[in-house]
Amino acid sequence: MKGLRDLLGCPEGRAQLARAGLFDEADPFLAALPQDRPARIYVHQQPAADPRRSVMAKLDALADLWRRRPERVEPAFLRIDTDRAASSRTAVRIAWDGVAGRRHLKLTPPGSDRVESRHLWLDPVALAEVARRLEAYIRQEPVEAREALVRLERIRPLLAPTEPLSHARHAAQLGDFLMAERYGTPLPAIFVSGLAGDGTLAPVLARLLAGRERFILAFNQAVRAQQAAGIETAVAALPADYLPLFLSCPVDGERLRLRCESDGRRELAVCTSAAGRRYAFPLDDGRGLPDELLATGRWSPDVTLPILLAGRFDGVVAGRSSALYLMVFAAAMRDSLALEPVPVLVPGGLADLPTGPDGLLQRWLMG
Repeated sequence: MKGLRDLLGCPEGRAQLARAGLFDEADPFLAALPQDRPARIYVHQQPAADPRRSVMAKLDALADLWRRRPERVEPAFLRIDTDRAASSRTAVRIAWDGVAGRRHLKLTPPGSDRVESRHLWLDPVALAEVARRLEAYIRQEPVEAREALVRLERIRPLLAPTEPLSHARHAAQLGDFLMAERYGTPLPAIFVSGLAGDGTLAPVLARLLAGRERFILAFNQAVRAQQAAGIETAVAALPADYLPLFLSCPVDGERLRLRCESDGRRELAVCTSAAGRRYAFPLDDGRGLPDELLATGRWSPDVTLPILLAGRFDGVVAGRSSALYLMVFAAAMRDSLALEPVPVLVPGGLADLPTGPDGLLQRWLMG
């Protein structure tokens, strides 16, 4: 199966991407966007205090579009604070490539990997220890790298704040600082929890739930078709009880996948925690929405977030995985929901083999 790097690395692969609405160059991508107003373009990614090169490739591409064509581009960095903090290991760790090899400093407490980033509170004492160890790593480097100690003191209040705060906020504050250093100003950012709470996602969610069986069928057909073409999908086929919904347990914070069940009278969104706590919410209040679930403030979308954003944005800058699953989503949106997917920009830098430190924090510290 071909991954994104394989597709970007040959003319045939780039042609396959183009046929699916994915562009590897900025100008054709901009040409596919609305021309009568600034185009709303987003990158979506988990909050991370130390973004890796693959994440920065997306943010760099969006920032470059904004810098080159400010009159044409309205950028947004969607921070997915509704996902499990450790669904990506790099989101909860600082990387350091030094004289003793690669090391990782974990920011989040033990046993918290299944808690959403927005609900996961960090310990100031533990963060202070992370900063102390990072200082020790710097002191092991050659003398000419000691300027990094001055930079560490600049960022220490953000890296190791004295008051508790959520993982999402900690990562956002540190990330905004690093992006301001890189771009001159941070990219305008939105927390996905805010979109879930203000009703932005509700219209397409209602549409998807109303046509859930058609969507599952179209999605699974798209997965099979893409695999038959020899291209990875980054997503698997959906089960019959699929719902695009999660619930964060109000007791222990565990992020729980909701499934569709029937009690003989109506369909319910149901989940059970590892501790045996069961939650059930009616799926349809007459408007096609699970209002009781939405009212909890603890629901979140799954990987199909880009589908729920239909109509809110005009384009997206994708990463290695999202580029592949957006191809699946595009077919499922058209075939089951009568929705048109937005154009996708795939940064060419995603095809590059990384060299040097992977973490943005170390690269900034070392100048």
